[in-house]
Amino acid sequence: MPQIEAFVKTEEKEHRFKNLELKHMQYQNPIIKLFNVEGDLVETLSISKWTTDTIAEYLALHLQEENENNEI
Repeated sequence: MPQIEAFVKTEEKEHRFKNLELKHMQYQNPIIKLFNVEGDLVETLSISKWTTDTIAEYLALHLQEENENNEI
């Protein structure tokens, strides 16, 4: 899954999404799990057919970006 691999290897994600945590799970298809502030699982999505841009757009909509945290 080259699109997923490309996203994982980009350094931009580390600067853009402070709450993003990646875990490598051998023999499993890639998924996104969203948790609320309390740590409860809210949503689980399969992303095996998503493009790099789709992943970034989805995370931009659902995660707080680093620059948002710095604004008052």
